[in-house]
Amino acid sequence: MSAINDELLAAVGWLAAEYGRISGNLNQIARYLNEYGAPKIIDYS
Repeated sequence: MSAINDELLAAVGWLAAEYGRISGNLNQIARYLNEYGAPKIIDYS
């Protein structure tokens, strides 16, 4: 493979890993909200 193809493949792999981490974070947020509900907003004004 050429250097460009190797770089592209590495970038696509990195991007897929980032999407996986984002998905995991969103799942944690959704799980928290489903279990505990949305946090209360406190108005300090």
